[in-house]
Amino acid sequence: QISQAQFISEHFDAFKGISDKLVNIDFNFLGLNIGQMPDFRFWTFFKEPELWPVLGLFAIPFLAAFLTMVQSKVSEKTNGAQSQQQQSANASMTATMPIITLFFCFGMPAAMGIYWAAGSAIQIVQDLALSKIYRKQYERENAEAIEREKRRQAEWEAKKAETERLRE
Repeated sequence: QISQAQFISEHFDAFKGISDKLVNIDFNFLGLNIGQMPDFRFWTFFKEPELWPVLGLFAIPFLAAFLTMVQSKVSEKTNGAQSQQQQSANASMTATMPIITLFFCFGMPAAMGIYWAAGSAIQIVQDLALSKIYRKQYERENAEAIEREKRRQAEWEAKKAETERLRE
């Protein structure tokens, strides 16, 4: 759909008579045409008249893959203690997701890579902020629950001892 929308925008004069709801979309972002697919053939960069657009498009998949890896690591650290099975699953995901992200970002328009990079960056900030705020609250509530359980256990032991004393 991105390539179709870009085609319509490039030939907007030919399409504007079809519908009054068509909008001419500018696909430029930071000097890059994010409707284009990144090219993994880095040896062709220097044949282009301008290096930044080609190099920028090439960097987007790597940025998305890097942020995906960082997001996985941050999520792993902020989730706390986990079972051995969960740890092995997380290690597998931490290793494979950046590779999958890199692969997909080279096969789709650059806008998707920017979308994934932004999503990972937001997830990193969210994990860090929420774990900082709610970790203290969780630890406080957990300590209160343990204390309540200890008091209940002590009351039960006292009632049990009283029952034994009355039996004697």
